[in-house]
Amino acid sequence: MDLDKLSQIVEEMNLYNGKADLSKLRSLVDRYAKTYDRQMGEFILSQIQKELFDLKRKALISVNQGTTAIRSEDADMRIGKIGNSDFFLSSKDFNRNILITGSVGHGKTTLVAAMLRELIKKNINFLVFDIKRDYWSLALNKDTFCVDVRKIKINPLEAPPNVDLKEWAVHVADFFAHSFSLLIGSRDFLLLSLLSLYSQWKHEYSPSLSDLSKFIELQVKPNEYSTVVLNRLRALTSSNSFLDCNHGLLLDKFADKNLILGIDKLGLAEQKFVASYFLSFLYFLNMNSNHRNKLQKVVVIDDAHSLLDVNQEMSKEMGIPLLHTIIAKAREFGIGFVFADQQVSSLLSTAIENTNTKFIGRTNLVNELGSIIDSSALQEAQDKIRSLGVGEFLVVSPSVSSLEVMKADNVVLDKGIDQSILEMKNLQHKELFSFIRYSDSEERTAIFIKELLDNPFANISQHIKNLSGSINRDGFLLFRNELFHDDLIYEVKIKLDENREAKFLYVNEDKKERVMKLLYGDPKPIENNREFRQMPKVLSRSEFMSLLLRKLAKTVLRRNNLRFDEDENGLLIRDKRVYIVFMHDLLSLAKLLETPFSKVIDVVPDNVNDAEIIVDLLKIMKGGDISAFHVAHIDTLDKIILNYL
Repeated sequence: MDLDKLSQIVEEMNLYNGKADLSKLRSLVDRYAKTYDRQMGEFILSQIQKELFDLKRKALISVNQGTTAIRSEDADMRIGKIGNSDFFLSSKDFNRNILITGSVGHGKTTLVAAMLRELIKKNINFLVFDIKRDYWSLALNKDTFCVDVRKIKINPLEAPPNVDLKEWAVHVADFFAHSFSLLIGSRDFLLLSLLSLYSQWKHEYSPSLSDLSKFIELQVKPNEYSTVVLNRLRALTSSNSFLDCNHGLLLDKFADKNLILGIDKLGLAEQKFVASYFLSFLYFLNMNSNHRNKLQKVVVIDDAHSLLDVNQEMSKEMGIPLLHTIIAKAREFGIGFVFADQQVSSLLSTAIENTNTKFIGRTNLVNELGSIIDSSALQEAQDKIRSLGVGEFLVVSPSVSSLEVMKADNVVLDKGIDQSILEMKNLQHKELFSFIRYSDSEERTAIFIKELLDNPFANISQHIKNLSGSINRDGFLLFRNELFHDDLIYEVKIKLDENREAKFLYVNEDKKERVMKLLYGDPKPIENNREFRQMPKVLSRSEFMSLLLRKLAKTVLRRNNLRFDEDENGLLIRDKRVYIVFMHDLLSLAKLLETPFSKVIDVVPDNVNDAEIIVDLLKIMKGGDISAFHVAHIDTLDKIILNYL
């Protein structure tokens, strides 16, 4: 007895409660549930299926023009019309999988788009593997994102949350082997290598495919299996840089969002590999959720034969395809599938057997219909299919009482959408698209920190230019955010004038020991280390701000053609007897005001309140003369100099 099939039969029977005589069917179901004989069970099951099909044909439900759709209570997603009546799908229909077939140009994409439109309306999330960039414009909707997989990062060795690494290793070995047509021996070698790597990995982050490749090279003597696996790994990482990272895009971040994955630029094997990884991740993610048997995510696979090639289950040497198991069991964990393809015969049998609703469009391969339509209705189906127009589909579903023709809603997709618009949207959600290759992250951190220490008062544009040889602009900005998160660096904004603002980065003095370790491998390098002695000082925030303001003030003076002398306390415009200091403490300011300068100008950061400094200074001076004192910010220094000089 197959409990899944029994549950599906009961759900189909419930559609006819109070509408047809179910006594014979209930008797057969009762016998099927009680039998332990496999052959007898198969015979009873065939009788149940025949009764169900006859029931669908005989049940007459009056909806406007007679016999059409049986609408269940939760069928509220309209995708087209049967005659003059709206045709609806329910969340259960999606959870029990949908198959769409038809020739090129018949309207499969339009029908899928109608389904996705309704899923968006009902806040039911989906994952689309887009092989032709047909659905990219849907990413303009809220909580819907589209990415070209080559422009993100993916780490297939990064397991879903709360999943045992041994169990995940089995899945990785399976989808790697089936994607690249490896035989059982190579698959087993890969599994053992991965289990060994996981057991020896001491880092908090996951190993990458490159780490796995290096591990096999160092730990395993060359043999037939290692050569095959290494060749595949090297080809995969060298030609697909998006697969070479330790922390990549994770589907758990998209649990309540829609994701459209553009995989059209990948080779066929890479497409299978990427899709298998995401489906395995999603399978485990939902398996560990608390919403079993309730639709959580719909997976759309267009041109499904590219990923679900029937030849995968033809080879006994390769074993049963992993996707076969995932599709068969996914429904229990709230995952529904929509398969769309030109010909049914190209698909894995599980993609056909585990679909409850089928939409059949115009096709020249009429002989394929026997796998999806009962033989007693085959001739009628062939006659109707021959007369179908574009966008019309024959519906085979428990929710339809006979072979009816549905006209799909015409949902227009903008296939010429500007990709930069979608990329801009993704950039606004950096929490979803954060990728790191940790294997070289320490080295890059050291390069980054050294640049900040060597050029402490350069603005961000200058830092990007200086590092262009090792870190590109996007990498710089992403890496900067990671170092912000670790409190290793800070950012200062200085208002230069009414329209301009400059940004500067400096190293956090509290992280000095980590900086030493990054640059020298030891948090306390020996004092006679020549490189250490030449290293710029890690400044405190106040020291950095004071020196930065001094640098900017010198630029202002030079711009005004004013000659000045410089000492450790500040800048002296000798001819004018004007002394400029930076973030001075009140006692030092009081002493300076006792010196016969015509003006003492204290340059302070933008966020400092001028009035508070003056009030506090008056208290210290106890009513003394402070008429020579002035507080300035960089954006007002020009004006002050012109007014007082």
